[in-house]
Amino acid sequence: MPQLKNLVPVIIIMAILAISCSFLTEKVSNLTGKQDSQSLAETNTAGTIATLPPTEIIPPTIAQLPTQALTEKPPATKAPKPTQVPTRDTGSLATAQAQPMADFVASLQTQGYMGNTEGTYYALDDFEDSLAQINYWQWTPTDYSPKNFVVRSKVEWASASETANWDWSGCGFIFRENVEKSEYYMVQLGLDGYIWAGTSVAGKTTWANAQKHLSLDIPEGNTELVVIVNGTNVTALVNGQEAFQTQNNLLGSRLTSGPLSFMLNSGTNAGFGTRCKWTNVELWELSE
Repeated sequence: MPQLKNLVPVIIIMAILAISCSFLTEKVSNLTGKQDSQSLAETNTAGTIATLPPTEIIPPTIAQLPTQALTEKPPATKAPKPTQVPTRDTGSLATAQAQPMADFVASLQTQGYMGNTEGTYYALDDFEDSLAQINYWQWTPTDYSPKNFVVRSKVEWASASETANWDWSGCGFIFRENVEKSEYYMVQLGLDGYIWAGTSVAGKTTWANAQKHLSLDIPEGNTELVVIVNGTNVTALVNGQEAFQTQNNLLGSRLTSGPLSFMLNSGTNAGFGTRCKWTNVELWELSE
């Protein structure tokens, strides 16, 4: 059978070709499947990223900060009060600044102005004020509210007028003020040469009798003023000399406590009016 014999190689070749085609088809199919799977994975990943909200980190800028943080200064810090100096004999505890005042208070005791010198020393800041409203006074509180005390200060004054109402021109202190009722006791060094002291209670001002007359420079000058308050007694010293002393029962009943303030009285409307300046202000608060 020569014809059948000749067909055998052809059949073998065709079989080989069929096997090869089947292998190639599977290879291509597998490659296409991998590519489709990769494309799907990429598509899914892209879809996942696309659905996440965008994240944007923006550093803060000055425009985003509160305006208050840029314009406000830090709050002021109140300085601690000086060390207590109980008596003039405790020199080891006294500061160099406090000891002269302690000695001064002790000298006042020997003159009979007080029975006990035990207390606490404070150095107050210098203060200046002016008022151009004739026959009016104003006051500015300090940070202290002593009941019994000695306050010593250099006082300077100036008037814009050489014809001011001198009995209504002056510098001094207000103390034991009832802020709610605007009631207080005042001591003023009048530029007419007298100490004017009295109460303002229930809308009425009552002055004590003026005593020693002083020679003061006008329209401007300076002196040392000391005010001593002990119980119901009030004393004023000018340049070391007693110029005024009185006793008032309201200091033992109605005016028993309250702030200590700088007080200014103006006797003219002209220019700056009356100006007062307190320097080297020392306060000795007597212990109760």
